[in-house]
Amino acid sequence: MKKLVPSAICVITLAILAIGCSKTKSKTGLEAFGISIEGKWSLVVDSTWSGIGPISTLSVHKGTPLDYWDFRTDGRVYVQEGVKRDTLGYEMNSQTAITIGQFGWILNGQQSISTIRVLTAHKAVIKSNTLATPGGVYIRTLYLER
Repeated sequence: MKKLVPSAICVITLAILAIGCSKTKSKTGLEAFGISIEGKWSLVVDSTWSGIGPISTLSVHKGTPLDYWDFRTDGRVYVQEGVKRDTLGYEMNSQTAITIGQFGWILNGQQSISTIRVLTAHKAVIKSNTLATPGGVYIRTLYLER
């Protein structure tokens, strides 16, 4: 009888662990508060700073009521900026890092990882990593709201 008690305790412990270790995805960080990049965002400003040496150009597209960036759960983002419409792929690398196809610079065939500078329920700021080379500089910043 005394040998059965430790065996019963082991069996009960294993059963509790098996039930408690389900494969449901737990929400962490901002997602736990319902904050995610996913969804439709109105474009406020899309700016690009590029140039060679001392000759640099700042290009700014101010959003209109029809402009948007729509991040979908399938890893695609649908973009409308003025007459330009595009579908890009994206991947969340972490809570503050995102890779968006054709958003930042591409080096040796690899898309750069951008930084999510601000992400709240109503505002998002995404900035490409800066590429400063002897051939020039490239920085892109996207301001969104909803």
